[in-house]
Amino acid sequence: LTSLAVWALICIAARSGVDSLALPEGWTAHVDEKSGKQYYANRATGATSWQPPPGSKPDEAATAASTSAQPAVNPTSGEVSEAADVLYVSEGADAGWALVDSFAALRKACAVNNARVIITADLVFDNHILISGKKVTIKGAAGSSRLRTHESDATNFFKVTNNAELTVSDLYFVGGKSDHGGAISVESHSSLVAVRVEFHNCFAKIDG
Repeated sequence: LTSLAVWALICIAARSGVDSLALPEGWTAHVDEKSGKQYYANRATGATSWQPPPGSKPDEAATAASTSAQPAVNPTSGEVSEAADVLYVSEGADAGWALVDSFAALRKACAVNNARVIITADLVFDNHILISGKKVTIKGAAGSSRLRTHESDATNFFKVTNNAELTVSDLYFVGGKSDHGGAISVESHSSLVAVRVEFHNCFAKIDG
């Protein structure tokens, strides 16, 4: 995994409550992919348990952080996000980039001008995201993130309008069957830059 992917996993784990306890030495907390429930494992002994192992204690640091949660602040621009599901990289080459792992978080992150967004998970679009009069850059983390629409939906992923600029990279689009603009609709005086992007099962209809 790249350092960015590891950072994304740490952020997602922290938000979902993993490791909310101070565990005995050798024990770590994980989330079961099928049930979504947290479990505990001891790598040295191979033991696993749905219940915290004996000797577990409340993590005072985690408790304090959760009770004094503040809106996310972009460390480079100082802009405040009211969305609890938008996190920012605080250091390194991607400092100031927003990390999102849901459609709702992506929509909120894209509402900010000069937004720089890293998608850390595969997403399903319920509707298009409007990029109007803004400059937005979006990329996938640790390879190409897959974005798709519901099979029955004839919708765009993004609508770029009103002198907006959208740059996308390392993304794989599946769907986007709108009669007007296909996967990404770009109106006059707006622009789209796509780098290392693939489109599958998309089509566009050009009026006139």
